[in-house]
Amino acid sequence: MLVNPGKEIPMEITELTGIKDQMVQNGKDIKAAWRSFEKWAGDFSVIVAHQAYFHRSFIEKLDLSIRKEVKFVDTLQLSKETYPYLENYKLATVCSHIGHQINQPKRALPCAEAYCAIFKSISELKGEDFDIFKSISELKGKDFPRQTHYETVTNFSQLDKLVKTISSSTKFSINIELEEEHFLNGQIVGIGISTDAANASYIPLTHDYDDAPQQLDFNEVIVELKPALENASIVKLGYDLKHISHVLKNHEIELAPLKSDVLLASYVLNSVAVKHKLGDIARFYFDTNLTDLEQLLGKGRNKLTAKKVPIEEFSEYAAERADYIYRFALFLEQELASHG
Repeated sequence: MLVNPGKEIPMEITELTGIKDQMVQNGKDIKAAWRSFEKWAGDFSVIVAHQAYFHRSFIEKLDLSIRKEVKFVDTLQLSKETYPYLENYKLATVCSHIGHQINQPKRALPCAEAYCAIFKSISELKGEDFDIFKSISELKGKDFPRQTHYETVTNFSQLDKLVKTISSSTKFSINIELEEEHFLNGQIVGIGISTDAANASYIPLTHDYDDAPQQLDFNEVIVELKPALENASIVKLGYDLKHISHVLKNHEIELAPLKSDVLLASYVLNSVAVKHKLGDIARFYFDTNLTDLEQLLGKGRNKLTAKKVPIEEFSEYAAERADYIYRFALFLEQELASHG
């Protein structure tokens, strides 16, 4: 079934798929086509696709109705797990490996048949032990520890331990919490760092409210972190590293290297899937809701600034962000690599 998009088909799409305007002029619109699909599919509970989150993003973007209990199985992720030795995991590569011939890789029906062939091949290979629902949960990028360990760094003993850890690591994530968004006038409230999934530290620096506990001296912390932050042999994982680097330059720190950016990776992987805010990325790829800053700041007249939020509350929020930036960076890097 070809869908009538209600507008002229761009030439580059015609060149890619072979589909021309006259071929879709009698087709149904997308919502009518989706209703026909649901009627044909019946009471389905699983959708199988290669790069399933990409397909899901369009279903959600077009506001097509789909039951909450419907799960997506990603044959790309299953292929990576089952055939770790493949050069890449493009649809044509996996199909060639399992002996399935796909004649029109840019058309819907041949692709759907290929998805089923890959899923069937993997199911038969895994045999009776293959648990489809276990696989579904594993395909969300959640191969990380569930138990988290977040620490608030409030003394130099803790800071010294953290600095030694990041200085000897190959990579770590960093997130700067600001009082103002713009790097030119944004005062650093604290710094979040993670050296491993589910483990993160938050260094509160300028929280200011009644009965606020004593915090480490700002300048001394910057001096201690500077060597590791400028060490180009240690990969820095971050969300909008360009912004972070501008902030740190105000304190004479040249962050390096700037090459593992969650914001950019999310956009390159699928520019239309989400709005690319950290919370959106978490919901889309990990089906996880991160703590919303607005929950801590409040609204209206009584809205707080970041430095007025109690450290024990803000620390959990900031450490979680550093932790998930670390997770997202690894996950998105793997996704980009698998797409060649």
